[in-house]
Amino acid sequence: MTAGYSENGTSGKTILAFILFIIDVAVFFLCGHSAAASSASHGPIQFPEIPEGMHITFIKDMDLKEYGRDTVHFSSGTVVKPYGIHNRGVYFFYSENKEVFERFERLNTADKLMNASDMGVVMFDAAFDCFAEQEQLEAIYNAAEEKTKAMHESAFKEEFEPVIIKGVCLLVIGLFLTYAFSMLKWHSFLYVVDIIGFFVILFGFIS
Repeated sequence: MTAGYSENGTSGKTILAFILFIIDVAVFFLCGHSAAASSASHGPIQFPEIPEGMHITFIKDMDLKEYGRDTVHFSSGTVVKPYGIHNRGVYFFYSENKEVFERFERLNTADKLMNASDMGVVMFDAAFDCFAEQEQLEAIYNAAEEKTKAMHESAFKEEFEPVIIKGVCLLVIGLFLTYAFSMLKWHSFLYVVDIIGFFVILFGFIS
């Protein structure tokens, strides 16, 4: 066997050119996948939808601390209205002044956030297991999480499909050109193009 050639007559330089090109293609797909995943993860979020008129009931005595203020005692059986649901529990507004709280409840969401402090209404946070409706609250949160996941998967597919199409085109055209220039023994040219292409792909996706 002639030095520098494989058993089928392909030179080591040609093999190296194909390896460098395949690395470029792999980097293209990996960067495209990462960019699509990052874009999808910053996509729309489905917030938990609290049913109209829903109220929840404490099933145990709780001492909850106001933000930067005192601690308030909530007795078992206390009924509150959830304002928001997150992965650890529930947000709700509360005031011991029933008349003030009734006026507060008639405000829209934006006005509630702006005027709560001035009206003496405080937002509290309590875990799901503090309430009799724990299973319902967890189901509401999980439904929102599933919808968010579905939206992100759809966004990822939309972002990554063009990468697949471009990557396949790059692979087919690149293989042909690598073979053609290798037959002309333009290996140095191929190495330079592949190395430059590697950095162009990286900086292209980063930017």
